[in-house]
Order: sequence, then C-alpha cells, then structure tokens
Amino acid sequence: LWRRHEVPLGLIGWQGIVPCKTRKMSDTMVTMVTTQLLSLKEVFGRLDPSKVAELLSPEVVTLGQSIVDDVVPMQWMSSIPQSVFVELPTQTKRLLEHMNTQFLSDFTIAMQGSIESLFNVR
Repeated sequence: LWRRHEVPLGLIGWQGIVPCKTRKMSDTMVTMVTTQLLSLKEVFGRLDPSKVAELLSPEVVTLGQSIVDDVVPMQWMSSIPQSVFVELPTQTKRLLEHMNTQFLSDFTIAMQGSIESLFNVR
C-alpha cells in the first residue's frame, strides 16, 4: 500500500490519522511531559539509593554466575566460583554483600548526578 509520509490517504484505502501521525504525536508527548510536567533529573532524584541497592543486590550474584557460565569454556569450571563463595567464612560473605550493596548505592547516587548525560528520553 503506497502513501505519502504522514498522509493517511494512500493509493488504495485510508490508514487513519492516529497511525499516520504516531511519530509526530509521540515526539510532542515526550516534549510536553519532559518540559512541562517533570524532568528526568527529578524522577531519578526521587529514587532512594539504599532501596535500589536492596532490590538489585540479590541479582548481582545471578548475573555474575551467568557471565561466568558464558565466558568459561568448560561446564565443570563454571561451578568453581559459586563453590568458592559457598565455602567462604560467614564474615567474608557479609563483607562482600555489604560491598555489593554499597557499590550499588553509590552507583545510583552517581547516576542521579549525571542522568541527563547518560539517558535520553527520545
């Protein structure tokens, strides 16, 4: 079906105004929301770094194991990091978990400070 760009009437048939103007309407909506209603910095500024760290820290272990599984060529070798972690003393495990949470919290704070250079809504 041939039609001119952003014109709903084509050679055969009618597409409709909304599907035809999707790009322009979404661009207008994003501009309105980000300039008149809220800013990206404000939204990310509302995040509580300790809560973000609390929610993300359990996933770091899973993600790390997934990366090791992808990088290590032999299956039996990929289970070594997990077995080493299980055998660590409790105090060392707590320290690693604390460092993980602290890193995620600090990372969130750093992102909040420079979110506009890291994330583009458009």
